[in-house]
Amino acid sequence: MYVNLIYIMKIKKIFNKINIKTDYYKEMVRIKLDVWYKNKFTPQERYLYYTTFKVSKYLITFFVILYFFLTFFMLLEFNTSPLKIGSLNIPVRVKVHYLLPTIEEKSTGSLLQNTDRDVNIMSESTLTKEQVISNAKYGYIIDKIWLLESTRGTAESGYHKDCESIGKTNEFGYGVYQGLCYNTFEESVYAVDEWLAEYIPKIGLNSTLCLYNTGKTIESCNYAKNYRNL
Repeated sequence: MYVNLIYIMKIKKIFNKINIKTDYYKEMVRIKLDVWYKNKFTPQERYLYYTTFKVSKYLITFFVILYFFLTFFMLLEFNTSPLKIGSLNIPVRVKVHYLLPTIEEKSTGSLLQNTDRDVNIMSESTLTKEQVISNAKYGYIIDKIWLLESTRGTAESGYHKDCESIGKTNEFGYGVYQGLCYNTFEESVYAVDEWLAEYIPKIGLNSTLCLYNTGKTIESCNYAKNYRNL
């Protein structure tokens, strides 16, 4: 036991000597570099380099943090499965941009309602036109547009009749200049709802109605006045 202690003490002394020498050489190198640095650059240049170094360090730190934040945000925003962090399962919202129902969905009687909001499953066979409109975010506006454009689909003439003649529908006058007709009433409602959701927050209801009817972004028009009078 005593012999072991002696060996341990000797080893410690050796390491202490190594540390002392290492510290000595470090200090010598630091002093030489400091002397060289002061002889090489003026105080103004040293201050400029020091400031540049600090700013660069902060910028790099900022962009690294920003990168990880955006990566985390993208995972939360667009993942289709729970994000696992250790033992935690974080539920992820799925964002879908206007998805029309597929043939398989129609055959099973289910319909995806997507207007840049959460996905809601509805039964197509049990919904009336009024119920489809009321389920939309801007249903109260769409209902008045429906009345203005086609008298809720009962007008004897109009663009909705042109769509009916080819076995499709568009009772809202949406996309008339592009010749848009839809396979189902639901599709046309979702298209109008998504369009309103895009423009109303940006330019307000009046200008949106004028843009919808005239194609121009103006604050007042007859179409908006007729809407107000309903």
